[in-house]
Amino acid sequence: MRTRNISGSGIYFYAERRLAEFTEVSLTVALPPAGNAAGLSFECTGVIVRVEEAGERGDWPFGAAVHFTEIDEDHRKAICRYVDAASAAKENKAPRRGARSAGR
Repeated sequence: MRTRNISGSGIYFYAERRLAEFTEVSLTVALPPAGNAAGLSFECTGVIVRVEEAGERGDWPFGAAVHFTEIDEDHRKAICRYVDAASAAKENKAPRRGARSAGR
């Protein structure tokens, strides 16, 4: 599986095969380091709440949204810190709207 996005309440990932909605799943989540947040790996449980065809994704033709049902609160907070750090890093790399280059 390949993750598309994650939040404190769930995760959306691409899968090789269609998964059944309302199925309970056990997940191992591995957060890479981002900003000042250290990398972390942990297990949690969730329920598949949505499944859809992912279009032209090659080896990952299906997408699945999972709502976390059992997750340690410290791990939920770590996800939120990771998302905040990754978003901040992305904003710092994006060109500012309306910014002009130095020669204009």
